Amino acid sequence: MLLIHDLEERLRALDFHDFEARMRQLLRLHYGEDRGDFVVKSHETPAAIRHALAGYFAGDLTAIDAIPAATAGTSFQREVWAALRGIRPGTTLGSRLDHSHQITRAAKVTAAAKLVASLS
Repeated sequence: MLLIHDLEERLRALDFHDFEARMRQLLRLHYGEDRGDFVVKSHETPAAIRHALAGYFAGDLTAIDAIPAATAGTSFQREVWAALRGIRPGTTLGSRLDHSHQITRAAKVTAAAKLVASLS
């Protein structure tokens, strides 16, 4: 696993080794060029993140809720990601849309649905 966290130990990115090029491309998109707004270097994963991921991969799908995360992007994008984090594991796309009341504008619902569909 490739994991990016900030100095406050908030998760910024997580992906599998096979997708490192994609992750670096997305980091550049959100944070600027490597060595500009961010630096990727080997570092020990914070214990809280490590324990939550271990719990998740051991079958506790809610363990990752304990991981503090921060995302770049517009306020709209951050609001959508925050709303998506509130959706419980195992729900269907239809039930995810039932949670759309958490997102205030109709356009956000459409964007969130497209985002969820693209992740499935």
